[in-house]
Amino acid sequence: MDQFFKYCPDLKNKFPSNYTLVSKMIQSFVSSAIEAKNLGKLGVKFAKGHTKYTLTDDHFQGFASALVDTIQSRLGKFGTIELIKIWRATTEGIIKVYLIQYQ
Repeated sequence: MDQFFKYCPDLKNKFPSNYTLVSKMIQSFVSSAIEAKNLGKLGVKFAKGHTKYTLTDDHFQGFASALVDTIQSRLGKFGTIELIKIWRATTEGIIKVYLIQYQ
């Protein structure tokens, strides 16, 4: 969560102080996105669940960047430049689909 708030500090007060539930939701989101056969459907579900937050393009980009930072941190020495580029392109692609559904 700290990675996300680095990019989107204005959203910190919208989250509970205990990030356990939020972390589980993000893990579920990542698993669902990886396994999704139809990102549009998943995007609609995501958009409906987030409309009350008045998110901007910057928030979506912040989420994508934080996700890549987290993946890079978890991969450690196995996170080659090429692999991180693939993850960045993948997360940006997913976020674009979700942003379209959100709007």
